[in-house]
Amino acid sequence: MKRFFVAIAIMLSITSELLGANSILERADGLTTDTGSHVFYLEPRQIQHNLTIFSNIHGSSVEFKKEPDLGKWQVSRGVLAVGNKKENYLPFAWNKIDGKLYIDFNRNLDLTDDGKNIFIRSFNNPSYQQYENIPLPLKFGNKATTYTVNITYQPSYRGDIFDIHIKTAWCGEIELHGKKWLLAVQDSGNGVLNDEDLFMLLPPDSTHLEDSSFLEFSALKSTTPEFFIGEHLYNINMEMMEKDDKVLVRAEFKERPVEKGRLDLTGSYIKRLILKGNNTVILDRPTSSVMIPIGSYLNANIMLENKDSKWRATNDQKLMGINITKEKPFLLKQGGPLRNVASARHYYKGISIEYQMVGAGGETYSLPWLDYRYPPRFVIYQGDKKIHAGIFSYG
Repeated sequence: MKRFFVAIAIMLSITSELLGANSILERADGLTTDTGSHVFYLEPRQIQHNLTIFSNIHGSSVEFKKEPDLGKWQVSRGVLAVGNKKENYLPFAWNKIDGKLYIDFNRNLDLTDDGKNIFIRSFNNPSYQQYENIPLPLKFGNKATTYTVNITYQPSYRGDIFDIHIKTAWCGEIELHGKKWLLAVQDSGNGVLNDEDLFMLLPPDSTHLEDSSFLEFSALKSTTPEFFIGEHLYNINMEMMEKDDKVLVRAEFKERPVEKGRLDLTGSYIKRLILKGNNTVILDRPTSSVMIPIGSYLNANIMLENKDSKWRATNDQKLMGINITKEKPFLLKQGGPLRNVASARHYYKGISIEYQMVGAGGETYSLPWLDYRYPPRFVIYQGDKKIHAGIFSYG
């Protein structure tokens, strides 16, 4: 029986997702209160990370008082449900075949007096459509602001659904104990920060925004919503507010006393390690030994980066339990170097190939993005003889 060895080489090269405009790094207005709290005010800017919400347009209908020529094909009319305030819903007309989306920005049921309100799909494919950089005017209280969004459509068993990808975030550079951070908050469109929303805290030299960089707002509403960053423990509170004729985010960092124990790390290439338990610990490019708050941690999110080889990998897992005490260091085997592990088995008339990137503790990792310019390659050997090589096509 002939035996074959299949070697898999995954190109660990991914596209960069830049922060966007340089203005995202502008210093946030801030102050330190008499009680020792650090307060910052964040302004809205556009970033290259999307917070996605869904707007089910099936069953919604609108009768416009005045329309332009919407084309000869069947036209859908409805409302984009952004947020939970009906006064912020936006009437629209959509010609699916022509790939044109008409939005009634001033909400007066007249599609002819809104200025630039016609958006053309980015891809010439009726089954998947994307409309880019749409400025949605929303009002919270007495103040108005604009959310920049992309809107996508693809067929679904749930009916006609638009995915609304919010690109606007409230951002600024903040400083805590002499160390600078990039703070960003993304709201789902209802003007109230809640469990649907995300926030991010990164070193200011960061040039990428991954989903794993963001934290859920539900973490701020736990019994002890405390975050350990930059060797200090904080209770963080954020809220949207009106200030100086703008809609801003007020972020308050209230310092808390902390007892620490030692955590030893054996892995390499760790860019960011987030531990979740009694509180949330955020460690950026940690050394092999770090001091963190004592307590138990049950979840870990690890991002690895090798700048020389241009790859990134992420892992989000439940742990058996990390117990940090003052008496004894805890050893955590996580991180690089990564091993490429592949296995092949017969599957009907073909071969099923499984591939994993395995870390120092046996944990597995995945790439945060797939760069379709660099598909996985494979090489087949019979003994030491190379008999075939190729690449996998997507789908």
